[in-house]
Amino acid sequence: MNESRTVESIKLIILYALLFLGTFGGFFILKGLTGTEYPIMVVVSESMEPALGVGDYILLQGVVDVDSINVGDIIVFPKPGSSSNEYVVHRVIEKFSMGRTLFFRTKGDNNPVPDWWKIPAYSIIGKVYGRIPLIGYFSLFERTSGGVLTIIVLVCLVFFIDYIIPPSEAEMMEAYPRVENQGRTLYYLTIGLLILSVLPYPLFFFLKDQWILVEVFTLLCWYTCDLLLPLALRDEENSLMLWLFHFVLLILPVGTDLIYRFTGIRPRDWWRNVRGTVPITWFLTGETRHYYIYLSTLGLLLIPGCILFFFSWGKKRRGQPLLKV
Repeated sequence: MNESRTVESIKLIILYALLFLGTFGGFFILKGLTGTEYPIMVVVSESMEPALGVGDYILLQGVVDVDSINVGDIIVFPKPGSSSNEYVVHRVIEKFSMGRTLFFRTKGDNNPVPDWWKIPAYSIIGKVYGRIPLIGYFSLFERTSGGVLTIIVLVCLVFFIDYIIPPSEAEMMEAYPRVENQGRTLYYLTIGLLILSVLPYPLFFFLKDQWILVEVFTLLCWYTCDLLLPLALRDEENSLMLWLFHFVLLILPVGTDLIYRFTGIRPRDWWRNVRGTVPITWFLTGETRHYYIYLSTLGLLLIPGCILFFFSWGKKRRGQPLLKV
């Protein structure tokens, strides 16, 4: 058991190392490939919906030839007149020259009027060429006080789970045949629910009108998996790690987006001096009361599911599964 725990701990360390390298190390590689200081940013306001949604990763390409920027392109630039590092992602609606300098006028697709400023070509950070929906919420969450605390708690939970919920070898060995004889139905049902809970990502582009219903359905699937996952997999270590990856990378973003759609609290409201998009490498500070409203709502939404999973997981580990199937 200790050897198995060591292996799982190493897996978790590798996971977070890869996430760190992918977020920060890969960032510097992309800088060279894309030719811009900030190749990946996260949208934190709704000014560009539906083209760009809150919580989207946006992929930027550096602009070598400013004449290649045309009306209709989406660009990122520092907010004019701001003393802080605020960035705006808006669409070009006009390009014109004043003297020897090329300027652009912009507008957010979801804004009623064009922006008041004119953007000189030399201040443009990059042009948007792609987006990845929702997953940017995790990048934002991990840079908040609540996000850091959540990651620390999850890491400690995995490291010390043997002491928190010690296994009973005799009861576990007695329970295994009963679990194995329940057939493959429970296993396939649980895997199916896990797959259904990933649906918001591919469906994001097609079901905008029913989006809240999709996310509610996702969380219902997740809650059901919290109960069934420990029963569906014989190996508790595998069920724990699968649940952890699924929760952090998929459910946290979906829960955050659902809170935004119900409360109107956008990620830009979490901090002071944040405009429409932020680089993924910044460690943001200055959290507002809106952030703590969001965090408490997220806790009410997701903590019961976490408790359900660990209760089911602990009962299974002790040889007393919640469901006799």
